[in-house]
Amino acid sequence: MNKLKHLIVAAASTAMLVSATAHASLVNSELDIARPKSVITFDGFNELSGLTGPVQIGGEVGADINFLSSPYSTLGAVVADLEENGLWGGGVNGNFVRSDFSSPVPVGSILFQFAGPVQSVGAFMNYFRPSGTTAPGAVIVSALDRNGLVLESHSISVVTTYDSFNEGSFYGISRNLADIYGFAVTDGAVVLDNLTFASAVPEPENYALLLAGLGLFGAAARRRKA
Repeated sequence: MNKLKHLIVAAASTAMLVSATAHASLVNSELDIARPKSVITFDGFNELSGLTGPVQIGGEVGADINFLSSPYSTLGAVVADLEENGLWGGGVNGNFVRSDFSSPVPVGSILFQFAGPVQSVGAFMNYFRPSGTTAPGAVIVSALDRNGLVLESHSISVVTTYDSFNEGSFYGISRNLADIYGFAVTDGAVVLDNLTFASAVPEPENYALLLAGLGLFGAAARRRKA
């Protein structure tokens, strides 16, 4: 029995080792978010403005997720003028999140707080660039742990033209373990849509190892019964 126990423990340990070597970094495509994934479109909100939160936003995907903001933000925004980075509007792309941080320095944070851990999270986003500026500007995306401490942060830049419409870039963070409890975007007047996230999912190799261990356990049980 002890030998069988060691085999099962070894199989599970190998599966964990395979998972721990997975890629962990800033990602720039929704394709980099693990499957199965969930997407919050914010279409269920309509110009819910003046928010700091918390506001529950996870109902669309059956999850417990709170939205929080520096003063102030809008859930379900339908238009935002980003000046040098163009215009965002609803229409076929639906509603979105717009931070309405105070001028003349529109700096603050929006935060998505998960009740349970996720392994990867990101969103399609853009931000306000003042008219006449040639600098790309930047905002910071961060993954937070269950205590609100920063696991990792990345400075990202988005440059679109003044006459662009609903343009931007997807940015997110993927880690080797499901330890993300918060996703924050900081230091800019931000527009954001299609919050996309995924919990940890065993790789096919991990399934094979775990099934092998369970198979050994079942075989031993049948021999003992016989």
